[in-house]
Amino acid sequence: TFSFIIAMGFVVGLGLVPAQSGVATMMQMAVPDLKRGRVGSSLNAFSTAASLISMAFAALMGDLIGLRTVYVVFGLFICLAGLLCTRLVVEPKVQAVEAPPAAAGGKLDISQEG
Repeated sequence: TFSFIIAMGFVVGLGLVPAQSGVATMMQMAVPDLKRGRVGSSLNAFSTAASLISMAFAALMGDLIGLRTVYVVFGLFICLAGLLCTRLVVEPKVQAVEAPPAAAGGKLDISQEG
């Protein structure tokens, strides 16, 4: 039913935010500060293009093989992509950066007195 499809769309959406957050974090760790905007814009453009191509392809496949089969095939495709990511994606190593020492006595002075 349509309500089931809406509910499953919500469930799929729950997985998108962690995936996008992971990609953004890895991009920030791997790309120099001066190029981060350009790389982020490129990732956004590729993501938008992939979404549009996917919609067109899913519509065509839905007409040819039926919507139920499209959901199963693309669901398997997403599972395969997730499995590949667990094997191929390597988290960048980051060294911890020490915070600057606080004001005298180890306490931070936040008063507004002169």
